[in-house]
Amino acid sequence: MAELTRERVFGREAQLEQIVSAIDAPGSGVRRPVFVSGSAGIGKTSVVRAALNRCRSGALVAWGTCWHGEGAPGFWPWIQAFADLSRDVGVDAAVDAAGRDRELLSALVRDLGPGPDSADPRWDRVLLLDAARRWIETIAADRAVALVLDDLQWADPSSLELLG
Repeated sequence: MAELTRERVFGREAQLEQIVSAIDAPGSGVRRPVFVSGSAGIGKTSVVRAALNRCRSGALVAWGTCWHGEGAPGFWPWIQAFADLSRDVGVDAAVDAAGRDRELLSALVRDLGPGPDSADPRWDRVLLLDAARRWIETIAADRAVALVLDDLQWADPSSLELLG
């Protein structure tokens, strides 16, 4: 599980409860996205960390932070979050969840092995986006998953495309 520090937040009980209830809801999995927005420096990350610490569901927490500045690798926050998921469920379970998409998904999840060799990268991209969605859904079928993508204002186009 992604390392969470204990955060103390004041005056944000309503926001904390919204996040906790979305994660702890029965069968929540990936079906209840929560977006936390606001100006820089107001404590969004602290609120999310505090909410995750309050969850009772035992959700897997996968955390990725967008790269600030030029030269962000494609899918950077997803690669970080997917590494957390793979580590938390174990490589064997991650491979099982990937199923026939294992080679394709290895572009985002290093634990799955070598990536694909393809003559059509545009088609691979479409398949990759769909495979990533299926992989998360498969992992979240048995246990809630809290997938946190921090600092989305700096997200690369690929990361935003996968979020969509």
